Amino acid sequence: MKQIKKIREKLARHELVIGTHIKTPDPSITEFFALRGVDFVWIDGEHIKMTGDIIYGHTLAAQAHGTAAIYRVPWNKPEYAKPVLDM
Repeated sequence: MKQIKKIREKLARHELVIGTHIKTPDPSITEFFALRGVDFVWIDGEHIKMTGDIIYGHTLAAQAHGTAAIYRVPWNKPEYAKPVLDM
């Protein structure tokens, strides 16, 4: 949640918030962008099937470098969102 707070503070100061769209199961891509200082990565679970292990890998890669990880669930159903929230 620290990363989201940082984004909110930047938005309140009318600063630019930079992020990218992740559409690959390889978390090293997330780490690549996180190491370059993006504020967030948007992990697309709608257009590519991702297992819990893959989602968790992306989240760890982002958070290890101070980047917020935002996951898009494949559909608006609790059974898709709850496991991700539990992570």
